Amino acid sequence: MSISKQIEYRVCLQTQNIVNRQTANNVRDSIAERVRLKVLANLTETVSNNIWSSIGLNVKLNARRNRV
Repeated sequence: MSISKQIEYRVCLQTQNIVNRQTANNVRDSIAERVRLKVLANLTETVSNNIWSSIGLNVKLNARRNRV
């Protein structure tokens, strides 16, 4: 293999390595973002449920106080 072909081959390999690394980084970032969004959605749902439970408990307590 000539020197120029060897250089061309190595440049091609290096370029492919860079593309592969960037693709892997993009996939990793995408997965991390999905996990963050899922965690945020779960936290939001939990907080919402806690708020509604608290409102329900306060309504029940107020109803009991008003009956006495």
